[in-house]
Amino acid sequence: ARPRRPRALPTFPERALGSMENLFAPRAMEGHEGQATAHVLAAVVDGAIPDEALRAAALDAVTSQPLLSARIVGTGRPASRTRIGDVTAPGILGNVLPFLAPEDMVRVGDPDPLRFAPMEGATPQSVVDAALRARDVSGGADALDAAWKRQFREDLDSGAALLDASSGPLWRLTALRAPQGTALVWCFNHAISDQTSASALVDRFLRAAAERMAAGEEGE
Repeated sequence: ARPRRPRALPTFPERALGSMENLFAPRAMEGHEGQATAHVLAAVVDGAIPDEALRAAALDAVTSQPLLSARIVGTGRPASRTRIGDVTAPGILGNVLPFLAPEDMVRVGDPDPLRFAPMEGATPQSVVDAALRARDVSGGADALDAAWKRQFREDLDSGAALLDASSGPLWRLTALRAPQGTALVWCFNHAISDQTSASALVDRFLRAAAERMAAGEEGE
C-alpha cells in the first residue's frame, strides 16, 4: 500500500470574532487586560493509549479543524467609550440609566477588532508539539482518577491564561495514562469551542486513536 500523503493545516481567512466569542476571548477593557474563559472537558477510557496513537489522533484533529491552528489578533479596543446615560432612551429609562451606570461603558467604534487568524509558520507537527502533553500516572485507578480531576481543576482555574492567544494554539490536551486507563483532559480558549463541537472533536479523536492502535496490532 502507498504511504499516506502528509496532510496540511486547513487554510482560512481572518475573520472577526462574534459576540459570544468576544465574550470568552481576552478582549482588553479600559484599565486592565481581559481574561480569557477556559472550556474544559475530560474523557476517560479503558487501557493506556500509546504516544503514537495520541499523536496520530491529534494530527488528524488539527488537519481537519481550522480553529485548532488559529490565534487571535487585534486589540479589541473601541475607538472610545461613552456613558449609558448619554445613549438616547425613551421615557423614564433615559432618566434612570445615568444612575445605574455612571461610568463610560458603551463601546463606540471597533477600529481593531479581535480576529481569528492562522498561526504563523505552523505545521501540523508544530501545533501538536505545542498542544499535546502525555504523562504516565503510577498507583492504579484511584491515582488516575485523582490526577485527571486535579488537572481538570487546574485548567478550569488558570488554563486559558496559559494559552497564548496571540501566537496560538488556543487549546491544550493533557493525556494521563495508567495501565488501567487513559484520561484525556482538554482545555480550550472558550472562544473556539462549545460543548457540542468539543464533544464531537473528542469522539473523532478517540476513533482516530483506536484506528491507529488497531493498525499497529495488525502490523505486528
